[in-house]
Amino acid sequence: MTRFAASVIATIATFAPLIAGCGGCQEETKGPPPTAAVEAAPKAAAPREGDADAEEGDTDLIVWVSGEPDSGPVPLAVTFSAESLEEVFDNPSYEWDFGDGSPISKEAAPVHTYEKPGQYTARVTVTQVDGRSGQDETWVEVEGG
Repeated sequence: MTRFAASVIATIATFAPLIAGCGGCQEETKGPPPTAAVEAAPKAAAPREGDADAEEGDTDLIVWVSGEPDSGPVPLAVTFSAESLEEVFDNPSYEWDFGDGSPISKEAAPVHTYEKPGQYTARVTVTQVDGRSGQDETWVEVEGG
């Protein structure tokens, strides 16, 4: 089995319990729908150069972003992180947009403090040295104090 096929199987195994047990979970949760990571799950990370399944133009890197806590009163300090199907990122660069007009962060796992109430979309772009990149986003709800 190639690494590409193993990645696809691992992705399906990771999300199957969430999808099967979800039922009407979107109706029960507050805020925006879950991140695009679940929708992107069947699209596995691009094979590395030399893989038998590699195709010209495969450049996607599947990235999942999380922020904890994802809601709370102002000021709200949120710790962000990004993960991938890759076992280890290969010296990646990060660009975090916290959705509140603050400067872009280049940190791997930044802590950002939201100073005003509102609902924010935080986005990360992760780019590997080999040029593959991926994006994901998460939502943060900051309540008035």
